[in-house]
Amino acid sequence: MVLGRDLLDNTLNLVPALIPLHKDIKEDSPEYKELEKKNQMIVDNKARAGSVTDAIEYFDQTRTLLDKLRAVQKQLREYIREGVTENLLEARQSELICAGILVLVCVVSPIIIALVKNAVNTIQVYARNLTEKARELQYEKELSDSLLYQMLPPSVAKQLKQTQQVPAEFFASVTVYFSDIVGFTAIAAVSTPYQVISFLNSVYKVFDERIECYDVYKIETIGDSYMVASGLPVRNGNKHATEIASMALELLEATAACRLPHRPDQTLCMRSGIHMGPCVAGIVGSKMPRYCLFGDTINTASRMESTGERECAVCCCRFV
Repeated sequence: MVLGRDLLDNTLNLVPALIPLHKDIKEDSPEYKELEKKNQMIVDNKARAGSVTDAIEYFDQTRTLLDKLRAVQKQLREYIREGVTENLLEARQSELICAGILVLVCVVSPIIIALVKNAVNTIQVYARNLTEKARELQYEKELSDSLLYQMLPPSVAKQLKQTQQVPAEFFASVTVYFSDIVGFTAIAAVSTPYQVISFLNSVYKVFDERIECYDVYKIETIGDSYMVASGLPVRNGNKHATEIASMALELLEATAACRLPHRPDQTLCMRSGIHMGPCVAGIVGSKMPRYCLFGDTINTASRMESTGERECAVCCCRFV
C-alpha cells in the first residue's frame, strides 16, 4: 500500500493534470481514509478478534480504491496517448518543413551559384577593365609628363605641378647661346610654307638630338632662331661656358651636313652668339606657360648673334 501511494504521488509529479483525480481518491474518498486506518492497524500488528464483516468491508473498500486507480491509470494512458500523438504530429510537421526547406535550398542553390558566378565574372571583368584603364591612365600621364618636360625644365615642371606657381629665380652666372640661319629670309622667299616648315623641322630635330649630349637646356625656337642656355634651372658651377661652347661647335658641324630638300646645292650657314653673366628666369603665362630668361646677358648674346659673321665651316662665336 505504501509503495502504491509513492508511485501514485510520483505519477502526479510527472502528470500534473491528474491532480483532480488524485484529490478525489485521497481527500474526497472515505474508502481511502478507512483503508489508511486499517492499513495502519495491520502495520501495528496488534491482537484483535477476527471479523468477517470487517474483512468483507476491507475487500470492498480495496476494490473501490482499485477501481478509482484503474480510472487514474486509464486517464494517464489517455494523456500519454495524446502526448505521443501530439509529439508525432509536431515531428511530422517539422519533417515536412525540413523537407520543404531542403527542396527550396536545392532549387535556389543553383540560382544563387549562377548569380554568384556571374557576379564574380562581372567583378573580374571590371577589375581587368580597371587595371587596363589604370595602365592607360599611367601611359597617358607619362605622355603628358614627357610633353610637359619638353616644354618646361623637369625640375620647374614638377614644382609647377605641386604648387601651381613657380617664383622667378636669380642666377648669378649662366651662359646663353643664340643662333640663326644665314639668308633664311631669302630661302623662305623662294620656298613654299610647307617646305619652310619641313626644312626647319629637319634642322632643329638634328640640333635637339645633338644638345642631348650636353648639360644645357633648350629655351625656345622662334622662326630660324635657336636659343639654348646652360647653368639653369639646375646650377652646374663653372661648367656652363664649356658646355655651351662645345655644343656650339657641334651644332655648326651639324649645320654643314644639312641640305634644303628642294635646293640640294645650297649650303647652309649660321651665325652664333654666346654671352655669359647673370639673369633672372621664371614661368611666364598660365594658358601656355613658358620658361623665359630676362637680363642684359640675354640681350647681349642676341645682339652678338645678330651682328656676327656668317660661318659655314668653323664657329665664329665671340665671348664677352
